[in-house]
Amino acid sequence: MMAVLASALATRASTGFFVTAAGGQSRFHSKYTTRYTDASRSSIPNSEVNAHDMYWSVGGGYSFTDLFRVTAGYEDWGQTTGSSTSPSGDIYPLTVGAKGFYVSYAPMIHVIPLISIDPDIGFLYSDIHVGTNFAGANGISDANTQSGYTTRLRMGLGISVHPPGPFVVGIKYLQIDLPESHAKTGASFFTDKIRPRTIVLTAQYNF
Repeated sequence: MMAVLASALATRASTGFFVTAAGGQSRFHSKYTTRYTDASRSSIPNSEVNAHDMYWSVGGGYSFTDLFRVTAGYEDWGQTTGSSTSPSGDIYPLTVGAKGFYVSYAPMIHVIPLISIDPDIGFLYSDIHVGTNFAGANGISDANTQSGYTTRLRMGLGISVHPPGPFVVGIKYLQIDLPESHAKTGASFFTDKIRPRTIVLTAQYNF
């Protein structure tokens, strides 16, 4: 047992390059709200939509110490379509997706030699697609699509197991914030706040 702990501590103390990979199911959580141009009228939270796709990422980085690790790579959150219906019967479809390059500060805080808690905070320079196509029961329709590269905040928290040797495996929660989409219908407009999130399995190889 002491030999195993000593080996784990030696691996933990090492510095150098590493490569990473992760995969799981992404969830696009959308909060759909009706707002009015007349400020005296209150907003109406109509519904929430949850749609799913697959997430994957590959990357690498350099570890100066356990508490000073930088990573960069490419990740694809997938693209999916959902829809919701307002109390008045209006249908509000939504297409959303995200993929691009990320950079993050990702320390590994060891609670015991073989286990670490892994915060992850950085930015995703992503090709964002947020498309809405409002088709109202009143016959009024409008569409709004936002796409192109933009920088979004990227946050996460995970836990990893460090067996003796170069491999590290774990599980991590990640989320990003996307731009708010909207569709207009006369005196009212409809907004969607979208927050993709995922829980992924992670693997790391230390050189």
